[in-house]
Amino acid sequence: MRLINNKQIDANAAEENRLMGIMENEAASPTLRHSLISTYIRHCFDAAKRYKEQGAELRILENMRQIEGQYDPEKLASIRNTGGSEVFMMITDAKCKNASFWVQDILFQPGQRPWGIEPTPIPDLPDDVKRFAAESVFQNVMMSIQQEIMASGMQPDVNYIEQQVANAMPAVEQAVKDEIIRIAKDKAKSVEQSVDDKLTEGGWYAALK
Repeated sequence: MRLINNKQIDANAAEENRLMGIMENEAASPTLRHSLISTYIRHCFDAAKRYKEQGAELRILENMRQIEGQYDPEKLASIRNTGGSEVFMMITDAKCKNASFWVQDILFQPGQRPWGIEPTPIPDLPDDVKRFAAESVFQNVMMSIQQEIMASGMQPDVNYIEQQVANAMPAVEQAVKDEIIRIAKDKAKSVEQSVDDKLTEGGWYAALK
């Protein structure tokens, strides 16, 4: 099995990060973007090929034989030459099954997904959404002031309205923040449902189990 040192591992990781940076930051034409994507895919293929040549495939086959209770050909030949027992203790298989059950118990809680989407504590929404939230809250404040004036029977006074608006500003600011958080949660919920649908159709849950 061929081994690689930390320097080679770091070099491979640095190259992957460089290509990913180009993909994310380059505001290029569709043709150039396609070229960058193909370059990145080729890089990933070459990296997988290198890992295979360095012994990854042999290690996978060895692990599979270990789980299935099979000796590798060389060891089996050695056992037969010495007249030893060919009985294979299925310890690895039992450990793998137990580990699988533990992972499933952790990930698949009753009625819950093993993932979720939530907005950040201070959501960064588009300006038009923030403006809509502010206008919605301000309209409610103005309606409340108008109803108060009508209920009191007093004549509408610009100075009075401005004073009431000024007094309500701290509550308005908090209400706008609350409305933005509510909108962000609604959007996150919608995205979560969309992702869940794609994962279900793609068989992700079944594969994970």
